[in-house]
Amino acid sequence: MTIPYDKNVPANPDDPLATSQPQLLNNFDTLFNAFLENHISLSAASSAGNHTILELLQQESALETDLNEFSIYTKMIEGQTDQVFMRFQNNGTEFRFTNYQIYPVDLTNFFSFLPGNVIVYFGRINTLVNNVFTLLPPVARNIFSVAVIPIGPATGSTFKPLFSLVASPSGLFSKVIFKPASTISQLTPFHYIIMANF
Repeated sequence: MTIPYDKNVPANPDDPLATSQPQLLNNFDTLFNAFLENHISLSAASSAGNHTILELLQQESALETDLNEFSIYTKMIEGQTDQVFMRFQNNGTEFRFTNYQIYPVDLTNFFSFLPGNVIVYFGRINTLVNNVFTLLPPVARNIFSVAVIPIGPATGSTFKPLFSLVASPSGLFSKVIFKPASTISQLTPFHYIIMANF
């Protein structure tokens, strides 16, 4: 984050308060406003200054840790996405904290496993065959979220598609049948995300 904070204020230790006070106040305002990014405001009644988003920058190698320190960071694993790693104090053993990967079904459809036995299906559907979309792999037990976003001229319009889920004899969901809203052509491509337990 780049902020216009001036470390040379006051520039002259002999400056009278009337000269340096506006500069000091400006520095404090700058810090206060910069802190609003990814943090709860410093003036909030509770949890002031707490992070709302934490970004883990990708590292080439394990981060050094001192006594009473630990590191959490991400590293690229070849053939996968970034994974979260942790290293204990005093340059202790580094270990992989996550083990997720994005798997392709085809060029526009993917799935990934998340902690807590959650599978996420996501991608783009250009056309549906008889309004049926097949979930691959068919391992979904409880589908708890379906989001559909039209692409193209329909974007931004009211789009409340109806859908039904088709379970296989084993009780796993294998297909989703979409019934697009009447205002949307059945040929409208869309992005989707489906979350389920497996």
